[in-house]
Amino acid sequence: MQTKKLNEAFLTDCKKISFYFSGTNLIMKNLIPLLLLIVSFTGCKSYQYISVNSTQLLRTGNDEFVAENDSVKITYNFNGKNLPVNIRVMNKLDKVMVIDWKRTSLIINDQSYSFFREEKVTRGRAETSTLALSRIASSSYTEFRSVTQMPPDGETVPPKSFVTRSSQFVTDNFIEPAPGHPGFGKTKYSMPHGPRVRVRMASFEQSNSPLVIRTYLSMLIEEGGKIQTIPLEHNFYVSSLIRTDRNPFTTGWNGAYVVQAAGVQ
Repeated sequence: MQTKKLNEAFLTDCKKISFYFSGTNLIMKNLIPLLLLIVSFTGCKSYQYISVNSTQLLRTGNDEFVAENDSVKITYNFNGKNLPVNIRVMNKLDKVMVIDWKRTSLIINDQSYSFFREEKVTRGRAETSTLALSRIASSSYTEFRSVTQMPPDGETVPPKSFVTRSSQFVTDNFIEPAPGHPGFGKTKYSMPHGPRVRVRMASFEQSNSPLVIRTYLSMLIEEGGKIQTIPLEHNFYVSSLIRTDRNPFTTGWNGAYVVQAAGVQ
């Protein structure tokens, strides 16, 4: 009798174990496609890190470029997505200075553009749907439009103060070396955060850079009862390109970068 109870207990435990493993297999069968989907989405982007240099301006340890005279100190950096031109204008004088944005240009490979877009317009539609137990669905729509005005034609900079502005983006596409350049080579690169990683890299001088950037700034001050224009022009060029699948937020890259779908060249 005791042997029969032991056999019944053993069979019950075996059924429990069999049910556990069959349930685990079912979970794994459902989980594996989800994991593959996550991997496919997280690994579907390529990044191009962009370094900028100048033969004209002093480069600081913070990857900024400084131009300075008795009247004004201008600081540039190109940090951010799609290569923006970030500028800080410091008025060193004891009187008001005006930046004439209408006469300020961003020149990319000898083609002139307005430093800012006239305005940025955002349009869209939001949809809200409700499904009741009676299976009667209701939907509502909301149209929206927002306009971000750009700085005025002239922007006043008070004495001993500064303003900061960012231009429209220079590019949202991967930059390619110019014809005749050896192109990208495989190498190991030390990221700011983490170990050396394998990347594809191309380096340039100003003479063979695929992207040369110039800024033309027009500053206005009063001198002897008359308005005097101070024109300032500064030159930059892309000095290196790095292609990798590493997100810049994980590698600590603080400079310019472009992102696009993997496999798109």
